[in-house]
Amino acid sequence: SYEVGEEVIETFNTVYGHDAGLMVKQPDAKAKLDLWKANKLQLLDFGVPESQIEIADLCTVKNNNFFFSARRGDAGRFAAGILITEN
Repeated sequence: SYEVGEEVIETFNTVYGHDAGLMVKQPDAKAKLDLWKANKLQLLDFGVPESQIEIADLCTVKNNNFFFSARRGDAGRFAAGILITEN
């Protein structure tokens, strides 16, 4: 549900290429960026093993009863955490 403009589309296509599958563009609508996939690609680029990446797959817009969403006009706060442990 993360709508982005042309400048973001151009930047992501430059960095990841048009075939990365990060953008969903619908006719007569803004493109939507797959933030989960973009974050995963960045983590993989930094050397994080895929087996150690978990994606909640929860959209703040579609699950607004659990999360604040600035895109829906909410005025709340949202936090996320990352845990790094030694092997």
